[in-house]
Amino acid sequence: MPTPVKIHPVETVDVSSLTPHPKNYRTHPKEQLKHLCESILEHGLYRNVVISRESTILAGHGVVEAVKHLGMTEIQVIRLDVAADSKIALKVLTGDNEIANLVNVSEESLLSVLRDIDIDNDLLGTGFDSGTLDALFQSVSPVKFAEDAWNGMPEFVHDDLLPHHQIIVSFKSDENIAEFAKLMKVQVGPRTKSVWFPPEENISTLDHTYTIPGTDE
Repeated sequence: MPTPVKIHPVETVDVSSLTPHPKNYRTHPKEQLKHLCESILEHGLYRNVVISRESTILAGHGVVEAVKHLGMTEIQVIRLDVAADSKIALKVLTGDNEIANLVNVSEESLLSVLRDIDIDNDLLGTGFDSGTLDALFQSVSPVKFAEDAWNGMPEFVHDDLLPHHQIIVSFKSDENIAEFAKLMKVQVGPRTKSVWFPPEENISTLDHTYTIPGTDE
């Protein structure tokens, strides 16, 4: 027979009675709390917060922060009959944070789900936004991402860069070259093969930044 698994009852407590665990090593930035709050408002509370016997939070710190931010005064919890500093409590704390990280993620399937959601540009509450969605798309399908990013962009116009006319000038000495350069106000070095007149500004690609629409890079 399978080992029986204990089912813990759910109780409702005042949010103000809950205390964050002093050894909780995760923080919840504003961006994550925005998603948590939106999820709670849209779907309600469907994840139970786990606390110790003295009401110290073992799992669900972010949920409790979001509930406080929304002004809620009560929340459902599962209370374990363990002390907050016990080995069992610390295993619950770390397990809740880390076990989910052991999953394998199909980025292609995730992208498909997110793109279905994003039909209405409604990603708040999923943990993604348009920027992270684009980054995932670029990771999964870099060529398709580039094609979509350039869709609708104007065609590249290649102007005729051939000179109107060319004159070959020969020099008998370095002094003649220097005199010519000074007279024409152009830069001429040992490797110079040709120059434009009037002189054209020297443009380097190092002075430019190229971006793909929808990214911060």
